[in-house]
Amino acid sequence: MVSTDRSKLVAVASLVPAVLLGLLLFWQWRSTACTFVEAAPGLRLCHQHLLGYQPETALIRVQSREGVWPWRRAVDHWVLVDAGVRDSLLFGSHASSLLKAVRHALRPARPGEAPGQLDLILLTHAHAIGALPKLLQAYPDAKVAAHAEELPFLVGHPPQPLVDNKTQVLLSARAMIAAGLFPIAEQQQGVPAERAVALHGEGGDLADAAKAAGAAAKRALRWLPRGVLSGTLLAGDAVAPTKGWLGWGDGLTVSPYASTTPAALQAAAKALIMQEGRSWSWLLPLHGGNFSRLRAQELVGSWPDEVPPVVDAPQAAADAGAGGPPPHAQERAASHDTAAAGLGLSPGNGGGGGGSFSLDTDGGGGGARGPDL
Repeated sequence: MVSTDRSKLVAVASLVPAVLLGLLLFWQWRSTACTFVEAAPGLRLCHQHLLGYQPETALIRVQSREGVWPWRRAVDHWVLVDAGVRDSLLFGSHASSLLKAVRHALRPARPGEAPGQLDLILLTHAHAIGALPKLLQAYPDAKVAAHAEELPFLVGHPPQPLVDNKTQVLLSARAMIAAGLFPIAEQQQGVPAERAVALHGEGGDLADAAKAAGAAAKRALRWLPRGVLSGTLLAGDAVAPTKGWLGWGDGLTVSPYASTTPAALQAAAKALIMQEGRSWSWLLPLHGGNFSRLRAQELVGSWPDEVPPVVDAPQAAADAGAGGPPPHAQERAASHDTAAAGLGLSPGNGGGGGGSFSLDTDGGGGGARGPDL
């Protein structure tokens, strides 16, 4: 009798981890649901969850007048910012849920009206590409815009990794492989070159970037005015919301990539957010949150204004022992490498600004300008 009771207890105890794992996976599958909610005029946000990671996707409306006078009418065009996480058997159908949410958001508001048009998928950096294959198939006329240094991965011509304090691209390569977009072995996928738009320069307004990119980009983005309604500063991975016990907090933080120091990222992010003369109302990090301009400036006010120097300790000690200059003389500029080399922050040249692109509201073509990525 005692042996039977013990076997029952052992059986029940062995079931507990399986039940907990099942509940966790069920919660994860439920958390992939995505619904775009209006956060500001012309700005809709969708949040998903991936075991504590909260990727955020945005839809930005760009209205244009189309047709021949007097039959011209306002038509809603849309820019999708980032493409979320791919589907997986373990963690759920993130990409499928995102595609469904985009279709729902662009549906006609009234019977007889035309649906909204998705004209551009803007990738802030190489990690947020999970639903890109599904989106490209569902919206064959949509273009894909990315920074010129990220674009080779998307079209299937990845460059060789750079070393010696240059931008490291291995992390981006792994992201592409994980998303099924890296053409290795028998896998020959990628963004068609004719649908890819390379963004060059130091940042700024997306329309200005399109003009600088040449005729192809002008045609692809010809409908973009000098500003859009939402006035959103696309931060990518430049900053991220702080994480508390009950989810995302109300603060901002940075996550260094490669050899970039936190202080370097903070200085560059502060220069980006505090810059005067740029018309934006909302700061949109990839990892969640939608911060007003005033709140964002309050949060980064205590961050350093300049990138502190970094001391090469081994070399400094060797020189000091050999009668060389003191250690402080061996200080060098902090490394500004970043594996997220897209439109996300890249604090180059002393952290003078971010590499983010902004979609502004004013007619001056403003937008945060940063270093040449």
